[in-house]
Amino acid sequence: MKHEILSLLALARKNTLVRVGTSATMAEIRQCLIIIHQRWPRSYCDFLLQVGSLDLAVDLILGLGKGISDEHSVFARTFHARAVSGLELPAKYAVVYEVGNGDLECLDCGKVKDGECPVVLWMHDHPDASLQKPEIIAKTFTSWLAKKIENAPDIG
Repeated sequence: MKHEILSLLALARKNTLVRVGTSATMAEIRQCLIIIHQRWPRSYCDFLLQVGSLDLAVDLILGLGKGISDEHSVFARTFHARAVSGLELPAKYAVVYEVGNGDLECLDCGKVKDGECPVVLWMHDHPDASLQKPEIIAKTFTSWLAKKIENAPDIG
């Protein structure tokens, strides 16, 4: 799993438009997980330990790490979606990407199996609000990240 994340990040770093964050520590990850009462997939933890967050020029993959602002923080954005914004995001979701229209792409931490979980689309204006059943958009964080990196703009 870690090898797949490392390979994807090496590919992303070849793109001159990509900006990587500062990697998170295991202590920062554990502290966040305790506060938000979640269990994240191994691949996302590996991502955090390697780069913290990832700016793909048009897509910002949220994360953790020293110096990461609240707008780039999985913790801050997840907390905001749960408590502040009125989105009523259930506790089992962790926001990893904010779609420009207000929708959220989230880890479904309630479905961690064999160390992985799907990434789902949480619609901000869904008529069933917190009772909606979000669409699975990727079976794992790694496959989701691969699509984001593949679709990132490149000037080369």
